[in-house]
Amino acid sequence: MSRILKIAFTGDRGVGKTTLAKDVAKALGISTVVVDVGEVDGLSEDLKTCYCMANYISLWLSGSSFVCDRWFSDNLMYAPAPLVRALKYLLRESQRDVYQFYVPPFRGEETAYGKAVRKLVRYVVGGVTREERVRSVLAKLKWLEVRRSGIMVERFLDSIGCITEESKRRFLARLAEKYRTQIKIAAKLGFDVKPVRALLFKYGIKLPGSNFSHSWLGKAYLKLGKDEVKRQVLECLCTSSSAKEATQKLAQKFNISESTAKRLLRHFKVIPGFGYQVLPPEDLGVRLE
Repeated sequence: MSRILKIAFTGDRGVGKTTLAKDVAKALGISTVVVDVGEVDGLSEDLKTCYCMANYISLWLSGSSFVCDRWFSDNLMYAPAPLVRALKYLLRESQRDVYQFYVPPFRGEETAYGKAVRKLVRYVVGGVTREERVRSVLAKLKWLEVRRSGIMVERFLDSIGCITEESKRRFLARLAEKYRTQIKIAAKLGFDVKPVRALLFKYGIKLPGSNFSHSWLGKAYLKLGKDEVKRQVLECLCTSSSAKEATQKLAQKFNISESTAKRLLRHFKVIPGFGYQVLPPEDLGVRLE
């Protein structure tokens, strides 16, 4: 696989997360493998948590592939209170581009902790042997690679004669008027909701009874362009001495409420709880989903 892969495993202690992480990395040709920092001597649990989170954040923001035998959920039970809010935020945000796999025990029953973590993770590793587990992960990644995506939706529209952007916009507008919801439009096209939603956003299609095409971020992109929005957000962060000041400046600059300004910061991976981190423009990860 040539694309960037960010993979993390979680589960109970002693279920083979580290072994599986190394096996999967070897099978995929990924050189960066991050292992549990719990084995580092001389560190308290709080410091181990902070150390692991710092490594994970650096990798998550990077443009390289990695396999990690921990996920943020593994740190919830050790995190000091001031970091819990940031940790929960990172749990939610990292789900967008990190493939998380829950590793069940080889034998015996899951602990209460394992059951709780399993609810947070999208994919579960199958198999009862080491080799079967590796094949299970590789099969899931292969499915994720070939499943229908936004690009395939675009190609489908090309195949039915909607070649130009205007013809695609008219076609999607007719579907929106007839079917009225993203789920029904996706079902009609035979695709998942997520790529269809992205196309509706891209072509500015307003669904009846929604403000979909009038999104605060969408309007800013259409009016200023993505690069200019990034530049203005970074400028607000660089000239602010506190989170509150940054939020107020963004609200004033984009003519939005302060609660919406906080959402805008989340789109740019500005992490609450750590202070508002000033990230270089190339690291600002805008999320449209």
